[in-house]
Amino acid sequence: MTRRKTVTMRAALVGLVVGIVGVGSAGSSARADFITFDPDGGGPVAPLTNINTFVYSAGNALADNALPLTVGTTFQLYFQARLSSLTDSNSNTVVPTGLNTSYEITIVGSITEVVTSTGASPQQATFQLATVQAANSFVELWQDSALNSNPLAGTGFNDGTRILLAAPNGAVANTGGFTLSNPQPSPLPDFDKFGPNDYTGVLSVDGSGAANFVANVVSQNTSFFPTALASINVAPIGNNTPFTLVDPSHLFVTAPGGVAPTLVPNIGTINGANGTDFQFQSIAQNGFVTVPEPASLTLTGLGLVGLLGVRARRSRKASA
Repeated sequence: MTRRKTVTMRAALVGLVVGIVGVGSAGSSARADFITFDPDGGGPVAPLTNINTFVYSAGNALADNALPLTVGTTFQLYFQARLSSLTDSNSNTVVPTGLNTSYEITIVGSITEVVTSTGASPQQATFQLATVQAANSFVELWQDSALNSNPLAGTGFNDGTRILLAAPNGAVANTGGFTLSNPQPSPLPDFDKFGPNDYTGVLSVDGSGAANFVANVVSQNTSFFPTALASINVAPIGNNTPFTLVDPSHLFVTAPGGVAPTLVPNIGTINGANGTDFQFQSIAQNGFVTVPEPASLTLTGLGLVGLLGVRARRSRKASA
């Protein structure tokens, strides 16, 4: 390899680290409450109580126009996946009756990320949600009786009935990071190592990372979510490249509301090295934060009134 190629590859590898933002972190310390969830929205499947976490099958994420990388660079991260199971208050895995046989539940989203640092030996980067999110930033959950979500095509993730809409909140603490394998495999692996190679001739760098963020609930379908929700905490338990658990998607959704996916990834011939985008597989999960019950708010208010009263009495005594 010539010196020019080496420098170009090294710069590209630094650039790719921003792409593995994913959707959240398994180690997220964000609060998570227990909720009631009705997976078929009032159908024959009984509502499930004390649900803590939604767990998704391996999905896709794309850092759009993330390369080349410098500190302060902002980019849009798109992601999509299919729900595989739930977790209850006893940490048991719960698979709702009919999930992925009679209906499917999917997540799609778009968040604005900003690079906060880069490093070397090994190549790595940190990032977080931008305080000001792009107009097309969103997180949606959908329920669909047609089992048509297709990871390879990148279609079918935002149709059926929208059951939740949320807005990423860059003002809430969130973290992210990605590290390249050191040394990189030689030769570099195929981009698509899941089943038959659908991207013949396309290679990928090797690395992994994780991140976490919070999205404020804008609207919810109470037939599915009878519990009032304030926010969701999105957290992947693994972001990796190359793809080994799912096919890389050909398309991504870029706006809320059920619009057709139109974004075609530009990953070049080496994913993360010579395109403008970086694409990776992401295994995500999310928890929920509920709206406090009115009684709790009343008690809190009474506590504040009582505290203010005590302070007022002390103030009068001090001035007497």
